[in-house]
Amino acid sequence: MSRKLFVLLFVTVPLLVLVLVIVGLMVWPFISYRELAGPRLATTDLQNIRNALDAYKLDCGHFPTTQEGLAALEKSPPQARGWHGPYFRGAIPKDPWGRPYRYQLSRNGRFTVSTLGADNKPGGDGGNADLSVTE
Repeated sequence: MSRKLFVLLFVTVPLLVLVLVIVGLMVWPFISYRELAGPRLATTDLQNIRNALDAYKLDCGHFPTTQEGLAALEKSPPQARGWHGPYFRGAIPKDPWGRPYRYQLSRNGRFTVSTLGADNKPGGDGGNADLSVTE
């Protein structure tokens, strides 16, 4: 009986290890692709938001204030003369990591829309890199 058990383990364990290695090699490319997909999607979102902000400015003569934020692209702020939105189909997207994009209007009238990447911390590279678009 112990000989059968020994043979069974001698065959089963290496076979199990081989199967796990093959599965790991098949899954690895998908994990790498997911890491790249977030920044690519965020870059596309940021360009779409920039286009919507440009359309808002054409109609209203200025960009939304920081307080009005990106919500001004969906619903007219009280002081937005000439507003012909909504400027975005559907809701303003969240970043690929589920957080709202950050919007800031500077004193000189230029905006920045940004995300802090997967780690939600300033700096980083790869999937953790900060991404932004500025006018």
